[in-house]
Amino acid sequence: MSKQSDYQIVRALGHGAFGTTFLVTEKATGKECAWKRITIANEQDRKMAQNEVDMLQRVRGEFLVSFLGSFEENLDFFILMEYCDQGDLRKFLNDLKENKQTLTEDDVWNLLTQIIEAIHSLHEMDIIHRDLKPENVFLTGHNHVKIGDFGLARIAQQTQQYYTKICGTTVYFSPELLEDEDDDSSSGSEEDSNMANKKQKHSVVQTKES
Repeated sequence: MSKQSDYQIVRALGHGAFGTTFLVTEKATGKECAWKRITIANEQDRKMAQNEVDMLQRVRGEFLVSFLGSFEENLDFFILMEYCDQGDLRKFLNDLKENKQTLTEDDVWNLLTQIIEAIHSLHEMDIIHRDLKPENVFLTGHNHVKIGDFGLARIAQQTQQYYTKICGTTVYFSPELLEDEDDDSSSGSEEDSNMANKKQKHSVVQTKES
């Protein structure tokens, strides 16, 4: 079983509501991978971390981030995933704006088509992502799309009540979720409420930055 000392941290890749992701190398092989560290403060945190692992183990596809392993050590939960060396779509778009560059129409269609293919693959596996946004669309060489971050994902057939529950990042909510926010917040389970609260706090920061 893997352990923390098997890996060398290279640099931080990003920080989200549920953990921090690093680029690491496996000391024995030199292989690079993304390493998400989630601090386990209670059983709810462990349940959410395990849910992400369960989803990653299920997903398979050209446009989906690959799962490499997981382990728990000293109240931290570690998830090892495929490293996407071009960062996420948000960074990609920000870099274009900073350099006063634009995408061609063909480039836009190429990215959009891959994202749609990824969503279709998930739905074929009865998985709903529930937090799709530029920060969770990753890129490898030649702008190859990989969707990741399955912390809020659920299996649709088993959890149909989640279709309209309030979770995700507020600025990317669909209009119908915003309209039904009060009803869903009052009727959701404790798990849904905890996830919504965490993501709502995170989304406030994102809104200020946008």
